[in-house]
Amino acid sequence: TLMEGLNSAKIDSGSGLRSSRQKGFESKLENVLIGIRTDWVATPGLRTGVSWNRNQLLYNEGEQHFESIDLLEAHLQAEKFGTRLVLEAATILYSKLENQSDSLPESSNGFIAELGYNVLYNTAHPQKLIPWIRYSAWNTAASSGISRFEEENKNSKLELGIAILPSPAIVFKADMGFASKGKPSTDISTVNLGMGYMF
Repeated sequence: TLMEGLNSAKIDSGSGLRSSRQKGFESKLENVLIGIRTDWVATPGLRTGVSWNRNQLLYNEGEQHFESIDLLEAHLQAEKFGTRLVLEAATILYSKLENQSDSLPESSNGFIAELGYNVLYNTAHPQKLIPWIRYSAWNTAASSGISRFEEENKNSKLELGIAILPSPAIVFKADMGFASKGKPSTDISTVNLGMGYMF
């Protein structure tokens, strides 16, 4: 598998990998992403598995902080009797070069859990009306040479929403989110409206 490279110089404790991603036509495609994934799908309505990816990082001479990253991930999705459960957890391990700042992260981690139920499941209606709840937590500096950064970059978010599917290819969504970041925590509330169409 090939993918755009990540800029080693832009990985930091505050945003993890996000700032290291290259933009559009400026992206350089130089390294091969090594990826292995396995899934268990023998039980109807259940999919579970794990994956591992390694990415060599791009850098300019004198600006390299990390050599590579390893992304480890586990996931589960179950659907039965109108109920849908999604669980996912991931850890990123940063291969940091010698003599780098303690402020740089050594690892990031996070997980997400979502539960929804189609209230029209036991009716004759083909449409779906799914209230759902989702909780996620992540830390872009789960392990760092400076413990203060580990506390400052803890994040969590609770979301409550509803999805309306008038047909399998169309979805309307509305949700409220309550997020907390850092210690001492900064609380943020959000409201989102959306529509999706599957081509």
